[in-house]
Amino acid sequence: MLLEKGYGAARRVEKIDAIALSHPHYYSSQVEWAEAFQVPIYIHEDDKEWISRECKHIELWTGECSEFKNDETIHRLGGHFKGGSVLHWEKGNNGNGVLLTGNGFESKTIGV
Repeated sequence: MLLEKGYGAARRVEKIDAIALSHPHYYSSQVEWAEAFQVPIYIHEDDKEWISRECKHIELWTGECSEFKNDETIHRLGGHFKGGSVLHWEKGNNGNGVLLTGNGFESKTIGV
């Protein structure tokens, strides 16, 4: 069940066209959001084993990148999950571009 406060805030957004998930840490409430807004959920096929609830809105995509919308491309980079993905919004930020990463990038010190 979606919290009313979060659902209300999301409803104030101009339009939600789809949900693109970066990796399985975010799969817990994806079905509720997709059903509430009647939008597809895009998940890379390499992470399909982590889907815990089937839903008609789930759309698996394949390969290294896929055009998400006209100016948005989803890229599989891997990381701590094989299908870890980022979304590049080419025209976002007044044409300067936006890269939405979830927590797919980590900063670590190695060998200390």
